[in-house]
Amino acid sequence: MSHSVHELDLPLAHRPDQTASEHEPVVMATDRRRGITQFTVHILDANARSTTETASSTDSTAGKSGKSASRWSTVEFKIYGLVFAVVVPLMVWIPIRLSQGEYSAFNLSLAFMVADTCLAFLTESHPNYRKYAYRLSNGWIPGRKVDISDPQYRTFRQNIPALLALGGSYLLSSHAFTYIRPHAFPTASKTQFLVAFELAMLVILHGTGAFKIGLIVLLNWALTRWSVRLTSVGKAPTWFTPAVVWIFNGLTIFANDYYEGYKFGALHPALSNLDRYSGLLPRWHVNFNITMLRLISYGMDYHWAVQQQPSAHRLSSTPASLVHVSPPTGYKERVKTSLPLHEYSLINFFTYAVYPALYIAGPIMSFNDFTWQIKRPSATPPRALFSYALRFLVCILTMEVVLHYMYVVAIKDAGAWEGDTPAELSMIGLWNLIVVWLKRYGTTCLSDYSHGDGSSVYSSCRKLLEGNLCRQPGMATRAGTDTFALWVPS
Repeated sequence: MSHSVHELDLPLAHRPDQTASEHEPVVMATDRRRGITQFTVHILDANARSTTETASSTDSTAGKSGKSASRWSTVEFKIYGLVFAVVVPLMVWIPIRLSQGEYSAFNLSLAFMVADTCLAFLTESHPNYRKYAYRLSNGWIPGRKVDISDPQYRTFRQNIPALLALGGSYLLSSHAFTYIRPHAFPTASKTQFLVAFELAMLVILHGTGAFKIGLIVLLNWALTRWSVRLTSVGKAPTWFTPAVVWIFNGLTIFANDYYEGYKFGALHPALSNLDRYSGLLPRWHVNFNITMLRLISYGMDYHWAVQQQPSAHRLSSTPASLVHVSPPTGYKERVKTSLPLHEYSLINFFTYAVYPALYIAGPIMSFNDFTWQIKRPSATPPRALFSYALRFLVCILTMEVVLHYMYVVAIKDAGAWEGDTPAELSMIGLWNLIVVWLKRYGTTCLSDYSHGDGSSVYSSCRKLLEGNLCRQPGMATRAGTDTFALWVPS
């Protein structure tokens, strides 16, 4: 057998008469697509791309830049466009079709959205409609009801005007205080103003529930200080404080839910009248789920600040190593840089726990981050503030349209999916996820007015797009819970 025949059986790098450097770019760039994959764009691997681009850049006669051609005109992207044009409208049509009842006949608002030929089909009542109709309420879009069966969003929706008024009054009061403080209150601090406003806010929002919140915050502060002191003097291991902080707040969450916010009447019948003054948001224990994260953040930041000090200075309120710390400016620096120990006081703790701009729906910022920004507020351009307001408006209007035309929450809660096809069942689940995201995103956008107060807040919720929830659950989980990672002991 000739030498050339044996050469075919040898790897390229081991051929005696040819070097790998001469032929490697050609072999690595070989198109190995077969069958239906021939419709896709051919993408070279990393080695082939780097080798090809290097050769192209050094080849003066070829005149090629090494950039890949546009893919919009390929068969693959044409197929994508066709699938998008068919599937996405179908994903919207299916839940609308499942949400039809007798009341939607001759719906003028719907006549402007679809052709007359589709209107006759749209107005047919779905067989399962009667099973969940009792969960619907009258809507503001003519001829449509609205699905506000979710109690959490229903409460938020009903109180949007009051919450907007609260946010506006806070911003006006905060800027007014900043303007007149040098002349009228030269010794007052921003923290003192926040405490006064927050006490009034809690009474307006929760009525007598404000006393319960204040008691929980006070107990949490005292327990955290006690555990940190035991750890600092060596009477308890370093893991003692994190364990106390997490266990206490976890048990508090379960107790709040089990006792439904604790009724005064359960203590004594004579106190039952106090339960009538419940404020704008009677279910204070639901909002406390977010406040609990702030309580944990304070405990962990204080614990780490003490542990960073030498043993001889851990009981000192102002150790020398932290007295002259310059305020950090970046987000990561603010989170990681501990404050002087005297800053971990009860008044700062209360100010942080119920900060008005973030109290209702978050997002969460660490105690260190919050306190550093109180000391050095950040300026937000008016254009950015306008974009935040516009984003909130668009989110709320989108949510309203979805809830008026897709009753997926009521269908899910009532189990009204008898006889539905797999495609219909999947769309019920998908749009429930989208409603959850819109609900959470809308309440988070309401907190964007914190930027007007000089607080720049990082929000992980905005990563929770529908695509991540469906295609990459791991990414969605990390995006939704990465706030916890700030306070998990390492």
